Amino acid sequence: MGPQMEQNQLQPVSFARHKNWRWKRFTSYRFATQKTQSRIVMTEASEIAAAFPIIFQETDLGIEPKALFSLQKKAPNPFVTTDGRWLASYVPAELRCPPFQLARTEYSSHDRHHNVQLLVDETSALLTTQPEDEPFFSDNDELSQNLQDVLRFCSHGPQTTKRRSMLVVDWRRWGYSKPLATTAASNCPPARWQSRRIDWMH
Repeated sequence: MGPQMEQNQLQPVSFARHKNWRWKRFTSYRFATQKTQSRIVMTEASEIAAAFPIIFQETDLGIEPKALFSLQKKAPNPFVTTDGRWLASYVPAELRCPPFQLARTEYSSHDRHHNVQLLVDETSALLTTQPEDEPFFSDNDELSQNLQDVLRFCSHGPQTTKRRSMLVVDWRRWGYSKPLATTAASNCPPARWQSRRIDWMH
């Protein structure tokens, strides 16, 4: 029997709470069926740009670029099939981290990046207590190597949010971006921006 899980609960990974928990890697993208966008890691920007439109969203921690999957209201993600396969030519890094996510804290001027905290979705079916699955912690009570790899992989994006935000603010000041329009057929909340077409030939 698996761990006792609370509904819709993201919790910081800790030894006290998760010392006996295990996880297994996902085999389906059904969890992304209702996702309309995804955060972008700087190292994957070129792959994202080749596969999806990119918008910019204002958040509490700055302005972030996002890969846009759909603007249709109440429509499923067009890149996920009914049997959970991913159809696009590239899978954003954020979609390769479940059942884990990162919480970003305020930008630190001392170490020049956002501090991050590893969270786990305790409602995920990927969590188990089966001995054949991946442990959260090693025998010496430290974060397991595989989970350290997940943390390292997922943390690339938050560490560069400040630099991206400053760049986008400059784009807006120079007139290279504009608010993304909302229509009756689309679902585009405020504080999202798209880049203007830049004509270098005058």
